[in-house]
Amino acid sequence: MTFGSRQIHRAFALIIGAFALLHLGNHLMAWGGVDMHTAALKMVRMIYRNPVAETVLIGAVLGQILIGLRLAVRRWQGGVDKGWGRLQLGSGLVLAVFLGAHMGAALSARWLSELDTNFYWPAGTLTLAPLKYGFWPYYLIAVFSFFAHIASALHFQGLTKSARTLVVLGAIAAPIIVLPFSGLIYDIALPAEHLEYFANLTAFAA
Repeated sequence: MTFGSRQIHRAFALIIGAFALLHLGNHLMAWGGVDMHTAALKMVRMIYRNPVAETVLIGAVLGQILIGLRLAVRRWQGGVDKGWGRLQLGSGLVLAVFLGAHMGAALSARWLSELDTNFYWPAGTLTLAPLKYGFWPYYLIAVFSFFAHIASALHFQGLTKSARTLVVLGAIAAPIIVLPFSGLIYDIALPAEHLEYFANLTAFAA
């Protein structure tokens, strides 16, 4: 893979990483309740939910998936070291699948179903059966992979101690970020429009 592709990959990673930190930080506000999460969401949406920023973000995600998969194939063909090499490759593949699926689902919910992808959108997937049985591991693995992929990059830059710390942080952060949306911390009453959306989604998948 060319040097230029790697540079583009890193540039896209910075854009997506900045959004992810805002997004995950917003999710942490859910520990203060739905209203706190909603207030924080309104603030961060002012940053990324405008035509220019959103177009750049969507383009970065699509470009990152394509370039990342090409890099992964080249990496696999060249041989992958055990440990950090496999962690980097595995976490990258998980993120490629998650980013594509999550972005597609969010845009579909907004544009086709005219649903607000607010607190209740992830909460529905984590509180309603049978969705929660699949989405619990889905979100936990995705959040951990975000930290693990960055940690792998740090390792290959010679920052192994920081990389190990970040892997541990990812393992701790994943359940902390997911738990407030599960209904296990406080009761969650989904609005009628979200209940209808998930009922249709479950019926379609059945």
